Amino acid sequence: MSPLSGNSSSEVEQVLTELIQKASSTKVFGAVRSMSRKMIEAARARIRRAYPNASDEEIAVMLLERYYGKGLAERFRAEMAKRRSK
Repeated sequence: MSPLSGNSSSEVEQVLTELIQKASSTKVFGAVRSMSRKMIEAARARIRRAYPNASDEEIAVMLLERYYGKGLAERFRAEMAKRRSK
């Protein structure tokens, strides 16, 4: 079996695969959720470095656009504007 990742051996990958298969769905979901959070935080930090004067809302819009598309980002922006006007 050739490794799926270029930076790990097939033995390491096999052990990790076995551990994941033996883990409960709760543990696997928790690990995936944790990795997802870390990726989002890393992306947010990268955007903040690129746009140091951007507001938290502007950063959220940029994240939404990059990961979920322009349509969702625009709907979020419109909803936030509507809430501010109340």
